[in-house]
Amino acid sequence: MVKILHISTSDNKGGSGRSAYRIHTGLRNAGYYSKMLVGQKMTQDDDVDIISKDKYKLFDKICGGILNKVGLQDIYYPSTFNIVDNKWFNDSNIIQLYNIHGRYFSFTVLPKLSKTKTIVWRFSDMWPITGHCAYSYDCNKWEIGCGECSYLDEYPQLENDKTAFLWKLKKKVYEKTDDLIIIVPSLWMKNIVRRSSFFKKNRVYYIPNGIDTKNFKNTDKKNAKIKIGLNENNKTILFIANQLKEEKRKGGEYLLKALSMLPDSLKKEIVLIIIGSGDIKNESEIPVRVFKSGYICEEEKLLDLYQAADIMVLPTLAENLPNTILESMSCGTPVVAFNIGGIPEVVKHLETGYLVEYKNVSDLAKGIDLLLTDSVLSNSMGLNCRRFVENNFSLNKEIQEYINLYSYLRRN
Repeated sequence: MVKILHISTSDNKGGSGRSAYRIHTGLRNAGYYSKMLVGQKMTQDDDVDIISKDKYKLFDKICGGILNKVGLQDIYYPSTFNIVDNKWFNDSNIIQLYNIHGRYFSFTVLPKLSKTKTIVWRFSDMWPITGHCAYSYDCNKWEIGCGECSYLDEYPQLENDKTAFLWKLKKKVYEKTDDLIIIVPSLWMKNIVRRSSFFKKNRVYYIPNGIDTKNFKNTDKKNAKIKIGLNENNKTILFIANQLKEEKRKGGEYLLKALSMLPDSLKKEIVLIIIGSGDIKNESEIPVRVFKSGYICEEEKLLDLYQAADIMVLPTLAENLPNTILESMSCGTPVVAFNIGGIPEVVKHLETGYLVEYKNVSDLAKGIDLLLTDSVLSNSMGLNCRRFVENNFSLNKEIQEYINLYSYLRRN
């Protein structure tokens, strides 16, 4: 039987961590052996353990701290090289990686792991193919070799520009890794991987995110608003980011500008629901009422906010295909988002949401206005959203595709 060990930054935090845990539990519920090794454990799951512990915890902190300080990010954590002695590693047939950037894992260990195990790597962002950044925006240096990076402050932040060296080191490490299998959750990411010089000979499979549509379901929005303490007649916008303005990639700056362009009569009715751990600075700059939920990891609370939102707005400047869009749509909540990355694969203009011209604030305001004021259109979109996710992005479909892939890899 196929036995899988997942390696992830976290078991239930952040988009990649939540995806990893969803796949892990989905496989386990299907009767498969599934374990997780993580950098940060968030759940009480006995099938999840931390990589760095005991004596390795201090060694990792020292080595990682020194190397990160000089810009040699995620090159060496001693505990990573001890994984080959882990019982779960030895019991498994397949090692499935998620985000391995997160200051807990040495990507230089991949050749060693691949000597005895099949390595499957699910790409949540562009980090595996760049000199350091998770998203390269308008920069295409990653295609030929990085260096003189314009985005050192972008996640994961790099204190010194060693991007040229890191790019070359990644290339060398991947060349020494036996038969690395790549999984992408969006067609956009598949195209990005094919453009990279790193993985010309590797097999790349498209398996989109899956949503538990039994939990993330649509309901009466008026009752949902009342449940979280809002007025049933409020027009609600959902925005997810730790920082409204400081987290630039999420596009909060564009959202604020778009909100300020709305008619005053509409602004008086709007409540902006913000999910994120950060504080809101200068809340007086926000032209509408704010409902701040803080960081949420409990699925039930997250579900309440999706259901209470009339629309979700995602003016992100760079994106793969986030869980949040699919979860919102599964709850019958249309999405207003920039036409970027994998987003147009699910946000179909005037069918499941409003696809906004990239960085066009006027168009963003137009989309928000339209979906909040045309109830017939937004209700129709909500039904389309739900059907679209059920037909194409269900959890059962995702798990079955992984099971099919594992079976194929074991035979070939």
